[in-house]
Amino acid sequence: MMKPSPSAPEPRATAGASLLIGLARGLARLPLQWARALGGLMGFAAYAASRSYRVKLADNLARAGLGQRVSAWRAAREAGRMAGELPFIWWRSAAALREKV
Repeated sequence: MMKPSPSAPEPRATAGASLLIGLARGLARLPLQWARALGGLMGFAAYAASRSYRVKLADNLARAGLGQRVSAWRAAREAGRMAGELPFIWWRSAAALREKV
């Protein structure tokens, strides 16, 4: 990986990146159960809205041998829940996270 030159300006966040960071920080303030529930809804929405996501998820479930045993909707919800947990983890102290384990 190339190192930037010492005189190179610091990279600046775009407006979209700043918005996403602000959204993630806001989600981090939610109780974990709420963040997981919201993530599950986002997983459902992504599955419903994206044909390519549905195709990839079905392919991945089939490759794992779970095509008939696991509902793709359930897998999408769980993936969303996992994503919903990330802001909670990223913006909490180690001590606060240990209380949840």
